[in-house]
Amino acid sequence: MKNYIVLLFFLWGISLHAQLEYITNFEDQNGLEVIIGDMTSDSLWQIGKPDKTYFSNAYSVPNAILTDTIQTYPTNQSSSFIIKLTDETLYKFPYIQVEWQQKLDAEANVDGGIIELSYNRGQSWSNVLDDPIYRPAVVGNYTIGLLSNNQMGFTGQLDWSYVAICWGTFYGVQPMEISEIWIKYTFFSDSNDTQQDGWMLDNFYFVPGIIGSTMDRELNSKNLALFPNPTKNELSISLEGIELNNATLQILNTSGQVVYVQKLDSNIRDSFSLATQNFPEGVYQVFIHSGNSHYQNRFIKQ
Repeated sequence: MKNYIVLLFFLWGISLHAQLEYITNFEDQNGLEVIIGDMTSDSLWQIGKPDKTYFSNAYSVPNAILTDTIQTYPTNQSSSFIIKLTDETLYKFPYIQVEWQQKLDAEANVDGGIIELSYNRGQSWSNVLDDPIYRPAVVGNYTIGLLSNNQMGFTGQLDWSYVAICWGTFYGVQPMEISEIWIKYTFFSDSNDTQQDGWMLDNFYFVPGIIGSTMDRELNSKNLALFPNPTKNELSISLEGIELNNATLQILNTSGQVVYVQKLDSNIRDSFSLATQNFPEGVYQVFIHSGNSHYQNRFIKQ
């Protein structure tokens, strides 16, 4: 029965998707407006045909948006573009999703791509991985790390991969209505020139309604075994039965802020030990994202 419901909503989402055509592929469909920032550095973002060593083709040829179509990314950059979701697209909020394909080539855990959200027309921004307001899920295949500007972002080198921001998930807040969401994509680099290609994105889709990946995440989420719970100084996280496939561990506090994140080595077996003596007392949510599987539970820090 659950599989039928997921399929039904998935097809309903596709139907709405096709009718509304909120699709931007930088060729013949431009339903989502992409606004390159007005700072001088923002001109690093270009829409066109990639012609670089690693960025040789768009996901749907010929065009994508990327950090320069020809040159490697320069040093000391903070360059942004924005996608705005307005009343016309938000009538199904909080059950909405924005998805895209991306390719990354940046110095690991130093340079990379940062995504921020604003619910007040750019007056304030929060990192999508640490959004305290509606806590959307970021699903797909990606590598995150703490960049040299102390923000969490996509980093390292990864070929074309699906990524989506999903509101209305099982651990997010579900308000009655909202008028606008601004999504800001910023590429950051430090003073070390590694001669890499940067960040390339293509085929943006806006999907209203509950669709496959959001429902799959909720229905396929499994409980983690945590012990001792409550804990004071150390928490053991059982990994029994979990295949660590590009896995990431995230811990959120009750405000929805990410207080800990770590890439889990595929060689780890049985359990993972986390030092908790410096965590403030309170309740925390633990997530492990591994491929298409998701695991979660809560623990109390005394």
